Amino acid sequence: MSALSVDFPEIEDDFPQIFSAETAYQMTSILEGAVQNGTGRKLKDLNLDLGGKTGTTNGNTDAWFIGFTSKLIIGVYVGADSPKPLGKYETGAKTALPIFKSFIKNAIKKEEARPFKVANNILMMVIDPITGKKAETQSKKTIIEAYKKLPIKYDSNSNINNRLKNNNILKFY
Repeated sequence: MSALSVDFPEIEDDFPQIFSAETAYQMTSILEGAVQNGTGRKLKDLNLDLGGKTGTTNGNTDAWFIGFTSKLIIGVYVGADSPKPLGKYETGAKTALPIFKSFIKNAIKKEEARPFKVANNILMMVIDPITGKKAETQSKKTIIEAYKKLPIKYDSNSNINNRLKNNNILKFY
């Protein structure tokens, strides 16, 4: 097949699924949070749907940033074959992330970085980041977190699901 061909090979996906679509979305959401509020926040001004994670080894001998859109994954590594310190303050956010940012600015247009697809059975909740609980109306700052919807199982032998039987509404154990 030539590089100019319009024929594409069919690639079989016979790999076992190792975790659920819901877990995959939760991880994506966490990594989006790293870009919005964490060590990747210098990317916010790009106004793209991005997820990513910085990394720095002990002694600052290696630094990296792995970032992704819904279509593209990019890894940037800064280090040497023989480990030696990059500098006291050289971290993934300071050293590798700017390289990623420079590349992504030229490689991706806003319309190509589409929002990440939310998996079925995900419940988005507004959370107070200070308490970690569902936000109250008086919460000053909030974040949105992705939770898995848990299936409700009704078991007639369970004390929890059986607590309303026999008009015993105060039995919570």
